[in-house]
Amino acid sequence: MLLAEPDCILADIMETHIKTVMPGEDEMVVAAIISKYNLLALPVTDEEGYLHGIVTVDDIIDILLPPSAKKKRRKL
Repeated sequence: MLLAEPDCILADIMETHIKTVMPGEDEMVVAAIISKYNLLALPVTDEEGYLHGIVTVDDIIDILLPPSAKKKRRKL
């Protein structure tokens, strides 16, 4: 929207083919989609297309990394 002409119609510039996953999708499938399309977040939608939430790249990293590789938070 920021780069479009001021008189441009939103329907002409919006993306309509969005990658999504269904609730309960396998974590490795979600990770593969995020990796393949270089996404920061992936919408989770049901059969009717209603949004249930998103999976972020941070969520996938937390799932894929072993506990020993995760940074431990220091208490102040």
